[in-house]
Amino acid sequence: MAKNILITDADTHIGYELLKLSIKRGDSVIATTSQTEDLSSYQAFEGKLLELVYWNRKSAPSTRNVLLKVQNTFNTLDIALVLKPSITNPEPINICKFATIEKAVDERITGTLFLVKEILKYYIKAKKGLLSLINMYPEKPEESNFLENTITGSFRGLSEGLCSSFKQQDIFIHRFQTAFSTDINEYADFILKTIDSKGYKVSGKHFHFQKKLGFFTSFSHSKRKS
Repeated sequence: MAKNILITDADTHIGYELLKLSIKRGDSVIATTSQTEDLSSYQAFEGKLLELVYWNRKSAPSTRNVLLKVQNTFNTLDIALVLKPSITNPEPINICKFATIEKAVDERITGTLFLVKEILKYYIKAKKGLLSLINMYPEKPEESNFLENTITGSFRGLSEGLCSSFKQQDIFIHRFQTAFSTDINEYADFILKTIDSKGYKVSGKHFHFQKKLGFFTSFSHSKRKS
């Protein structure tokens, strides 16, 4: 059955693939983007069930506007896919500018917290919903940088904390993760199929996609059944 889905970061590779596959399945999608100018890549979906909304991660009002767009477009929000944001900044911490650190924290940590808060407020009011937190990580931490590692650690902590501690009937929270080297198309397909087959059985699951092994592993952080 077709779903109403919110997908963050449609201007990333994994976000775009999730958007594309969701629309192909017949889902209605609202997707956030940080771009305000070049939206030509979305012209292929013209006439499809897609709404784009600009999201300024540093702004609480902008975050609320995302959920307002959801409320004005959908009768209900079935699924929210929140992606871990990444950053490219190879500078070591001792020479990284204060403004760069502040911007990274505001946009990629605080902004994610703002949005998850608003999504859960929406679900609590609706008394139902599914939230998936989606992570991609470098195989070796040293291949990344201190800002990327900080953002990854924050996102992992948020995901683990929600999966283990948030308990409300008919609200399901899961986390997905895989390595950067994973085939993005396969990962996106895996996420949507896993939500369909396992997402509404038990809340608090950890789904780890491992391309090289050709299978995934999952760990339950909650025993609550639907």
